[in-house]
Amino acid sequence: MTITFKSGVGQTFRPATDADFVYRLTPVVGYNDFSGSSISVVVKDANITRITSDYSDPYYDIQIQGDATDVTLSVLDATGVLDSNNRLSRVSDGNCRVQGDSWLKRSIINCDMTRINEHTYTTLDDYAAGSLARHIVDQTTALISSHTADDMPIYSVQNHTGATYTRNTSCWVYPLNLTAISPWNSRGGQTRGGVAITPRHVLVAKHYPLAVSDTVRFVTAGNVVVDRTVDAIYNVPETVAYSKDVQIVRLDSDLPASITPVKFLPANAYEYLPSWDAWPLPLIYTNRSERMACAPSKISHQSAADYVASIVTTEPPYGVMYEQVIVGDSGSPAFVVINGTPVLICHWTFAGMGAAHHMMLTEIAAALTTLGGGHSLSTVDLSSFTDYST
Repeated sequence: MTITFKSGVGQTFRPATDADFVYRLTPVVGYNDFSGSSISVVVKDANITRITSDYSDPYYDIQIQGDATDVTLSVLDATGVLDSNNRLSRVSDGNCRVQGDSWLKRSIINCDMTRINEHTYTTLDDYAAGSLARHIVDQTTALISSHTADDMPIYSVQNHTGATYTRNTSCWVYPLNLTAISPWNSRGGQTRGGVAITPRHVLVAKHYPLAVSDTVRFVTAGNVVVDRTVDAIYNVPETVAYSKDVQIVRLDSDLPASITPVKFLPANAYEYLPSWDAWPLPLIYTNRSERMACAPSKISHQSAADYVASIVTTEPPYGVMYEQVIVGDSGSPAFVVINGTPVLICHWTFAGMGAAHHMMLTEIAAALTTLGGGHSLSTVDLSSFTDYST
């Protein structure tokens, strides 16, 4: 399978505001290319093709992120035309404004429709054999296989009030051990998501926290409910808001062996994933409804932290399982799949974006030491994959 992405088709990742959670218009640029030449090259773990076109006409896929209910798009300039799929195509050179209106908000974005001469861009043909990135892509696409969006719910029965849960055997990620994900807590119900990182500790979002005496619930693979009480909390210090949006809570007793805590990527993960900031990798993630979704993701390097940012997609294979992250999903975990195991990479702080956990291992380890409980974090072994640091 060849999965093609263009570089330069960028999104600007930034902290969200309340208004962003209502909805946000994101223009994703592509090009209709005319004649030209191409060359295939290998850049570390990525097999790419560089294409130079004689000229190219830009188009923009206008994506509505957040609460897209009743958003109406309109074009304010004659330089572009919008079709029924929200694709803005060039009519003539110049700026084209696209306006979005809902009952609560108006937003206007600018799109440059100017024709480009001798446009050079690159496409990802595939990740190299033996690379961790190729492995993650293969593992994820194999899980999706012939499944549809109907197979996203983790549970076929999910009764929080009656504490009754039945895992959905048709769920596309059913083969994975997801017992570390908490589906309910006494403070937020099915919101304020959390994930067990040791038998005694749970990671949640600091901006959507739990408190001492809260109950946190887990469900075994055999549908047995396990409740524990929070008896201590630790907020990871940060100098920039939301750069380390992590709270660790300690439980009053260890979880049973039937609940399997998640592992993290190691601190040197970039040595095995050198192109993650340039080319997408699929992540899987849950939300407050305990539906497991999938999206391409990139690492976004910002001054305060490195963030994992999901990318809106409708394209197969990942678009089949894509679902937007919205208000109430904060704290829900996101993973990459390595050797049939979900490995924790972030939790949602913003709409589809959260600080990379493997860049905070020192702080998380310090939290576990301070809280006590007799456990430490675990990282996944990547030694069987190609190391691109040399």
